Amino acid sequence: RNDVFLLEALRWLSPSDALLLLSRLLDLFHAYAGAWRLDSAAADADGWHIPAISQLVGWTNVLLDAHASQLLMHTPAHGPLRSLGGLVRRHVQLCGAMKGLKGYLSQATLKQAQPIKPIPDYSVEILEM
Repeated sequence: RNDVFLLEALRWLSPSDALLLLSRLLDLFHAYAGAWRLDSAAADADGWHIPAISQLVGWTNVLLDAHASQLLMHTPAHGPLRSLGGLVRRHVQLCGAMKGLKGYLSQATLKQAQPIKPIPDYSVEILEM
């Protein structure tokens, strides 16, 4: 796989160069998050080609694999790592919301979207001995 060769190449970067690459990847992630684009033919404000989101995720994974401990010990990297954590947290929340929406949509697309027998909002059972 190409990841192996990329991982070996990225290990030669200094922590400051790895931080610079991580910052650029975060800028590209924020460009996608702000514009809601997922196509690979997108361009940023300067007219540069923005890689596909899958490429950004792959590069970020390999960069963090190559420099995880160095970035954690490099104090200037803490801000971008927090920013990446916030972006991941928002993505997980969005996926959770979409998962719930998928259930509602599948129920609505059934031929009998409404239950035949209405479900009571509140029920009480009394047991006597």
